[in-house]
Amino acid sequence: MRLDKMMQPGRAGRLWGRLWPALLTVCLVAGWRGGVWMARYSSRALADDLASVGVFSGAALPDPACRQLLFARNTEQGMAIYTSDLKTGQQHAVMEIGETRILSGSFRVLGWSPDGSLFAYSKPAKGRKQSITICSGYVGAAVDNVVVESPIESFAWLERKTMAYANRKGEIRAVAQGAKGAWTDRLICSRGGGAQIADFHGASRTGVTWREGAAVYRAHPGQDEPELIWRGDESSKVSVSFSRERNTFLIATSEKDGCSIRTLYPGPPRLTNLLARIQDRNVSGVKWIHQGRGYAVLCNEPAGQTLILSAEGRESVPLFSNGNVQSIADQGNRLYIVGSTNVEPPGVWEYNCDDGALRCVLKGSDKGGEIYRDFRHEAGVLTNGARLVTYHLWSPRPGLFKRKFPLVIGHTPYTWSPYPYMAVNSGYCFVTVDRPGWFTGLDTWVEDVQAVTARLREHPRVDTAEAYLYGRSAETHYLSELVRQNPRAWKGALLFSPGALPDVSGCDWTKTLVDLGERDAGARERLTQFQRQAARNGVPVRLLVHKTARHTSWSRATQRTRLEDLGIFLSIQ
Repeated sequence: MRLDKMMQPGRAGRLWGRLWPALLTVCLVAGWRGGVWMARYSSRALADDLASVGVFSGAALPDPACRQLLFARNTEQGMAIYTSDLKTGQQHAVMEIGETRILSGSFRVLGWSPDGSLFAYSKPAKGRKQSITICSGYVGAAVDNVVVESPIESFAWLERKTMAYANRKGEIRAVAQGAKGAWTDRLICSRGGGAQIADFHGASRTGVTWREGAAVYRAHPGQDEPELIWRGDESSKVSVSFSRERNTFLIATSEKDGCSIRTLYPGPPRLTNLLARIQDRNVSGVKWIHQGRGYAVLCNEPAGQTLILSAEGRESVPLFSNGNVQSIADQGNRLYIVGSTNVEPPGVWEYNCDDGALRCVLKGSDKGGEIYRDFRHEAGVLTNGARLVTYHLWSPRPGLFKRKFPLVIGHTPYTWSPYPYMAVNSGYCFVTVDRPGWFTGLDTWVEDVQAVTARLREHPRVDTAEAYLYGRSAETHYLSELVRQNPRAWKGALLFSPGALPDVSGCDWTKTLVDLGERDAGARERLTQFQRQAARNGVPVRLLVHKTARHTSWSRATQRTRLEDLGIFLSIQ
């Protein structure tokens, strides 16, 4: 065929008409594959950075001389108990356990003996039992092991050869070393399986004290019944600390307009004294510090948590006003705080009560600024009925062509989490509606999420017309109820280790993510039923199952996989 004939307008138009759909398809497929590759690459790089952040479990506990810290932190495959030299920063792994063996609360640091010659931690034993491993405080090697029948909920050293703990059966027991060196476990008293034993302290070389609801008790071996020390108003939130140096209780009681802090001398005579009133603040905890010469109050604030330190004759000192506090341990004139001063990953901070110096002794991550992407972080507060509701918002910075971004919203205790950073990097706003504790405030999950979502409709960077719900574990029960009440208000959901799965029969969802552990009891059965219902209603579901994880996952490997998949899920339309 002659070239001039091929290039005639009619024939060229007809040829182009046949070719352009195929070319467009090729371009679209290539673009989609390129988008998937770019999303995967970007998600993988950020997931590597975020998974490098060590997750602390419990407090970082100093020895009596403040030379070493004892703490539990996640590893690549599970979790380990570490000691860290406070002078050099050198860390030593005492014991590591794989993710498959970790049951809730089964692997934890228990603390140092009063003279620092020993420390203890708990680990899973055969069946549902636990064991207390006792180690040399000088070299870290295990010197003995005591198997206990029920998981440990609270623990305290009483003296070098005696420790006490409360278990999930509501029993308070003592473990003591006999004359021949063997450690034995014996019952002090039983409060029944429904008892919520908290604020557990060693009161003497043989006795313990604790709180149940608004009542404070103490007990010694050989007593028929524990002694009731004090009882407050059952409608008030109560926090208790005990100082052996002063033989005095510190009691914080929350009221409608604030909190009252009192001392109680257990007597006789039993004397109470009002130390302070903290107005218009939600107090979540109180603790004696500086050997009973001062005290710390943890307040939940709109921007995070504030740690207020008070001492006799000195002005109160606020710390961590824009950050988050996970735990507080004290020794002598020092405090060791696991938390964040702002939005950085949590580390361990040392506070000197004498000179007010605050320094980081253990970083949350070695990645530094590499973890962060271009984002904005802000806190908000609103009134929902008679309650103040606080929330935190992470959002991408608006660009030339995009000013608003889809929303991921959930209701969870405010603490550092990698999920907001992955969401922002994927072009989403991420919101956590705060609650003071894991089980505290769950009953207002539905109404609080609705209230904050309504508030965000006026936000210049949030597109509430494309909103996705986020929930973990028990939170998914309340997420499911919100979906039942208003199924078409949401475009999908992100469900991590779900205890419940929503009814999606009335939903018009564009995508759903379900992330769970292979060893999460009962999860498979719930998931199978959910998948069938989702398929019948045309709801797409992306499923990620972690082979080594239980209901709660710990390893950095699992976290890395979860974060990478989350980024891909959010990025791909």
